[in-house]
Amino acid sequence: MDASDHRETIRCPACAEEILAEAGKCKHCGEWLAEKPEPAVIEQTDKTWKGLQLAGGVMAVVAVLAIAGGAYEIGAPTAFAGLVLLLVGRGAAWWHHA
Repeated sequence: MDASDHRETIRCPACAEEILAEAGKCKHCGEWLAEKPEPAVIEQTDKTWKGLQLAGGVMAVVAVLAIAGGAYEIGAPTAFAGLVLLLVGRGAAWWHHA
């Protein structure tokens, strides 16, 4: 016999199946035996800030295409405005996270 065959077992308080004493969760019913893990907190970002980031990103891409096409007088200010929108949206999303 193996040393692992002599491990201590207990009955699950929820389903009464036999499980290892050191188990944290019942393999039969899924019931937590010790303290339950804290649920993960997922913070939501307001859609306003996501919209600003998206608008800034789109403007930056349009600006790069305009500059690549030779329209520097349109591309440079658009690139600047796009990057400002992108950074403001990103900063505001960080600042206002729940």
